[in-house]
Amino acid sequence: MPDSWRGCPLLMVKSNKEEFQMRNLKRVLSLGLASVMLMGMMVVGAGAASSDFTDASEIKNVEAVDVMVALGVLQGGDKGDFQPNSILTREQAAKIICYMLLGEEAAEKLATSGAVFTDVAADRWSAPFIGYCVNLGILAGDGNGHFFPEGKLTGAAFAKMLLVALGYDPKIENYTGNSWTINVAADAIEAGISPKGLVLTNELSRQDAAQMAFQTLTANMVKYDNKGVDIDFGNGGGSVNMGASNAEPVANDKSDDYRVVSADRDEYQQFCEKYFSDLKLDAGDVRNDFGAPATKWEYDGETVGTYATKDAAETYVEGFDADELKDLKDDDYDFSKANVYVNGSKDASLDADKLAAREYVGTTIELYANGDKAKEITHIVVKQGYLAQVTDLDDESVSLDIYNPWDKKTATNVTFDDDTKKNNDTFDKLSAKYEEDDYLIVYTKGAVVDAAVLAIADVETVSGKVATTKITAADGYNGYFTIDGTKYTLASGYTEATEIKAGSEYDFYLDENGFAIGAETVKEASATIDEVYYVDNVWKETSVVAGAKVDAYYAQLVALDGTISQIELESLDKNDKTGTYDDAAYEKQLVTISDKKWTNDGTTYKSGDDKFDLAVWAPNSAETWDLYNVAKDAFGGDFAKNSTRISATVTGAESGSKTFRLNADTKYIFVEGASNKLSATVYTGGVAYDTAKATKSFVITEDGSAVAKYIIIITNDADQAQTFSDDAIFIAKASTEMGDGYRVQTVYYADGKKDTMNVAEGQYGDLTAGFYTYDTDEDGYYVLDDANKMTITEGFVWKDQEGVIADATIAKDALFDSLLTVTSGGFKVEDIDVADAAFVDAHDTDKGYSKTVSSLESLTNLVNDEKVGAVKLSLNVSKDGAVIIVVTDIAAK
Repeated sequence: MPDSWRGCPLLMVKSNKEEFQMRNLKRVLSLGLASVMLMGMMVVGAGAASSDFTDASEIKNVEAVDVMVALGVLQGGDKGDFQPNSILTREQAAKIICYMLLGEEAAEKLATSGAVFTDVAADRWSAPFIGYCVNLGILAGDGNGHFFPEGKLTGAAFAKMLLVALGYDPKIENYTGNSWTINVAADAIEAGISPKGLVLTNELSRQDAAQMAFQTLTANMVKYDNKGVDIDFGNGGGSVNMGASNAEPVANDKSDDYRVVSADRDEYQQFCEKYFSDLKLDAGDVRNDFGAPATKWEYDGETVGTYATKDAAETYVEGFDADELKDLKDDDYDFSKANVYVNGSKDASLDADKLAAREYVGTTIELYANGDKAKEITHIVVKQGYLAQVTDLDDESVSLDIYNPWDKKTATNVTFDDDTKKNNDTFDKLSAKYEEDDYLIVYTKGAVVDAAVLAIADVETVSGKVATTKITAADGYNGYFTIDGTKYTLASGYTEATEIKAGSEYDFYLDENGFAIGAETVKEASATIDEVYYVDNVWKETSVVAGAKVDAYYAQLVALDGTISQIELESLDKNDKTGTYDDAAYEKQLVTISDKKWTNDGTTYKSGDDKFDLAVWAPNSAETWDLYNVAKDAFGGDFAKNSTRISATVTGAESGSKTFRLNADTKYIFVEGASNKLSATVYTGGVAYDTAKATKSFVITEDGSAVAKYIIIITNDADQAQTFSDDAIFIAKASTEMGDGYRVQTVYYADGKKDTMNVAEGQYGDLTAGFYTYDTDEDGYYVLDDANKMTITEGFVWKDQEGVIADATIAKDALFDSLLTVTSGGFKVEDIDVADAAFVDAHDTDKGYSKTVSSLESLTNLVNDEKVGAVKLSLNVSKDGAVIIVVTDIAAK
């Protein structure tokens, strides 16, 4: 497409080919029923308002969009957006014109059975609209069979289309040729369809197109008494119209006027009167939601919207006081007929003098004048917002705490239920933008906190330590404060629930005009779970420095990842400020540590000096964790590897009996011993442990949950009970195949299958053959732990004992039917059931015995072979018998 064509309507060039296309078009164009695929952005139905769209904040031409959407001319996208700033294309403009001329229902029935332009297929969604507009002379191709449907449109190009829709003849008015844009612009301004400030030669956005179409609704239809004669010069010389009369407004009876107020009507036909006769404009005694003079559009008996008709003569967000009112009166402003509206409700008890008796800060006050008398004030509109916080939100309702400081310092809780018959009620507006605990500003009818919500607005948050403040509670909570050298002024509606003090930290909430309307004291951040430690012991060490005794205090800590550390403490307990850190207060407790600056009796305890303060960890309801204390013998049973729950008598977040759920993510931290013999071991997913050996325990869950995330067990014996590791793998030998931070290790699973896993490099210091359980580290590599071993301290006949038997030997009489006897550590374990065991042969077949032992039958052959000497096995045994048997060595005689 040549650059010279971009953004403007393609001129009609007469040629045999073009004339054939036009004749063909007239044959194929019809208003019959057809299945037409509308463009993607045209799916949100008519009747929606601009505020319904997800990008409503980007729409500046609200009235125009509301009306054009209500008429069905414009619609939104399948994602609920309007895309107000996207550029209009030629085919989109064609659709708009068709909807304006035919109405939504008839336009949707347009169809075409053949292609008129080479780049507009007959089944293209826009083909019927393009064909209709071309047939009326509203649009044209380039004369070579092209239309360029996705070409971007300028304001002038769209204005030409709208002017033609109003009845202007493009030939008579010279909307072709080199001067077409000048002629179109002049007529568009004269007709009143060119928005103020819009540059018609620029590409046109959807919302500016909406504004132009909206202004076209109230523009006069025109006609010509005589259309003259078109003279074609031939050979590309163009054509000219001669003898045409001027375009004149079409006459119309006042009874058909779209305006409700009789005095506003005229005797001409406007576009909407011809094509949208059910569209009405009421400009009588109408006010918008806040009480400002307004007009109201109605379509088919339903209100489309109410819109302010003029700008305020004066607007204040501060400074409207007695002095200002006196200055206005001295300047001949007349307030004698002024009515005061507070958030849309007329307040007969107020007048200008009473309103100005005190200065409102952050409260918007608008003065509206009589249209004929610029200084006669008729409306005083007060817009008072209140700070609100979302306290509860679900699928059916949203609750707000709303603060009216003129009424009381505490909030009023108001609930808004979802009206399922409406798609843009207060519930919908609030739930779409805010979450629980969010702050916002609400404007309620008459400034009554539990009345209907007129509007909502976001707050801006400013955080920091107050350096200076000057506050007076007289006539409201007025004054200012400074943070980092910036001065902030309090709104008159500041919520007094939070007192402002210099030196304290706050989150301040600012209204739309930058005034502080509320605040929250910044609390010290709750400790994360990674900042929680178990204190094994606290002690004092005394040394002599320069001949004087100096005491130092220390604590030994265990982190929840099992790390043991030692820290030095400050010399004064920050929590009671009466003495040193006492071991009785902190030993055997969960604590958090901090290294922040604080002062007591003139002594400053510095930060960054590697001396710490302790605080007993007691998560409260505002935090994300719950802590339960379990005394000795208070568990209701023992832990098993596959346990899914454990009961206990607890104190802490709750007191009494409680059952905790256990899962694969539950972490068990065993803290064993004390002082220099202190050790800590962490297991994930399950343990087998006799709880009678625990001296004290802690259970940590997420807030309100019954699932144990951490179980900290304090004990002098952390050995787990004899148990079967059902997730154990067998490693025959350590791998030497290196990766980046791992090794590719060959393993055997419980079913005997062979595979590889990436095992973290740190596991390979003293890794030997054997059974292991496994987990993953933060890099996704596997880490190993010894599988649970069967306790063998004497010989016995196997019944249901569980665990690993490593490096056992067997004799010639070892196998009887499917019962195997092995010797481990000099003790016999007799009659282990091996009927269902998987077999893995990991012995070196290049040595004495070359056959593979892979089944019970081959094991039988092995023990009966006279040439075989000592045989070594490793077994993993469950209560039902051996699960897997690994042959590790076979010696020849």
